[in-house]
Amino acid sequence: MSRSSEIPMKRASINTNSVDVGTANWVSLVSTMADAVYAAEFFNPSGSTLEIGTGPGSTSVTVLQYYIIPGGPSGRVGLCIDKGQNVWLRAVDASVATVGLIVANFLR
Repeated sequence: MSRSSEIPMKRASINTNSVDVGTANWVSLVSTMADAVYAAEFFNPSGSTLEIGTGPGSTSVTVLQYYIIPGGPSGRVGLCIDKGQNVWLRAVDASVATVGLIVANFLR
């Protein structure tokens, strides 16, 4: 029997070849989370460290205490994201992440 944190709930991606993920602004990854999330997996080939945040809009984001490290898969990470929240990304260490497809799997 699977634990509840192993049930896939949502997948999302950002193509950094067409969407700039920079340090100045938050970029939408998920517009509205349909259910509460307790874990996530990330793939970040962008070359930039990213941070993840939640909130109703890009001007009122609560930063989660987790960096998405560049270079490949993150493994499973425990995150608490409430139902109905938007999920945002932004770069931490470079002006713009411009390489590849950032992928996220959200689990409940």
